[in-house]
Amino acid sequence: MAGKWQVIVGVMILSIAILPANIAAYNSGGIEASEAQVALSPSTGLTQGDSVTIYLTLSNTLQSDAFDVEYAFYMNDYTSSQQLLKSVVDIYAQETETVSVTWDSLQETDSRVWVVFEYGGNEQSFFIDFDVAGLPNLRIMQSEISPSSGINSGDTVQLSTLVKNTGSEPAVASTLQIDLPSTLVDEEIATSALSPSQEEWINTTFTAP
Repeated sequence: MAGKWQVIVGVMILSIAILPANIAAYNSGGIEASEAQVALSPSTGLTQGDSVTIYLTLSNTLQSDAFDVEYAFYMNDYTSSQQLLKSVVDIYAQETETVSVTWDSLQETDSRVWVVFEYGGNEQSFFIDFDVAGLPNLRIMQSEISPSSGINSGDTVQLSTLVKNTGSEPAVASTLQIDLPSTLVDEEIATSALSPSQEEWINTTFTAP
């Protein structure tokens, strides 16, 4: 009999252990919200330069309508200089309202949106984290001509160009367009794949017109 009770108690403990933990809602004067009531679109795959729309659902747990419920969104830090939007919304009794804001031109360093709401003087705030992937960025750092002076028509001239990936992601192989004097045909030269911070000299020669 004792063994049977041990099995029953064990099953009860296991059942409790596997129950999902409820996310506690933040409450301001009867208006509630939580991390579970925030949605991002798109929710994944954000890249530098993209836009993301943040949706917040506010719940009115009161038996009366709530007017001028204040809400705000902040970029990265909860400071006035980082405010995305601040506004008010009316919410009927026992109903919900969804508000939103769009964050444009995301940078790789952007990673958090703060949500703030208040009704009746009891401000609540929390944040949602997300990831923004970087991009490659090929830049011409330096160009040199040899010889640098005393060039005459018909001379062979070497043009050397230093290309660097200043971005945070690898750059695939591409082409560098060389705009030569008007009497010559412009050139397109293949460049190698470059890792972040990696650089490469691209050389070509042409005959001075």
